[in-house]
Amino acid sequence: MTTLGNNAADENQEIVQQIERIQNHKNVQGLILVNAEGNPIRSNLDNSTSLQYTRHMEELRVITDHVVRDLDPCDELVVLRVRTKVNEIMVLPEKGCLVVCIQAREDHLDEVRIEGKQSQS
Repeated sequence: MTTLGNNAADENQEIVQQIERIQNHKNVQGLILVNAEGNPIRSNLDNSTSLQYTRHMEELRVITDHVVRDLDPCDELVVLRVRTKVNEIMVLPEKGCLVVCIQAREDHLDEVRIEGKQSQS
């Protein structure tokens, strides 16, 4: 029989492994794990940037969650994806926490590479 402490440790280790796996994707620029109180508890970004993304993405999540529930009370927000010219930000509300993933858009990276080659010519 496994004790509760071991289950929690196993789950924590699994979460850490998943975070590291996501952070190692080539376009991922930042990954923030936010606790239920809205505080970043793990991030590969500096503190100021983590707090800024956390605050804004939590605001968007709350608004989007209300919209989804207004449209269909039986539905719930699973993923919020915000796409800008440069980045793509995914917000995943999970069991009492929030995961924010910031990644560079692949097509933007291609444009930067092309512009870089043209300026070198």
